[in-house]
Amino acid sequence: MRSANPEAPSRIELTVPANEDYLAMVRVVTGRAAGLAGFSFNGTDDLCLAVAEAATLLIATDPATLDVSLVVESDAIDGEVAITDPSRTWPPSGLEEDMRWQILDAVFDESWTLTDGRMGIGWRQPSR
Repeated sequence: MRSANPEAPSRIELTVPANEDYLAMVRVVTGRAAGLAGFSFNGTDDLCLAVAEAATLLIATDPATLDVSLVVESDAIDGEVAITDPSRTWPPSGLEEDMRWQILDAVFDESWTLTDGRMGIGWRQPSR
């Protein structure tokens, strides 16, 4: 459903169990958000891949849930995948060398780790 004001950003929140079985759901929601932001087919596919890789990085810390937040604008998406109570340290040492992080770095124009009381990955991606 589109907003009454197409210029107003829409916020999408999704919480799923931190299990790879739910990555398809995260990808579908991300794909729909990319469509609303005017992403091309290839841009949508790249975004879905990167968000799934971010979620996979966080699942490795063995949290109970993943919280996905997407702010959809007419020409970009700001997003976060966050966790609470991981059983392993975040961010892990050597994160920059991890292939999953390198995928994020290649796809997202901007990405960063969340360490301000929340643990996770944030990004901003203009539509392409």
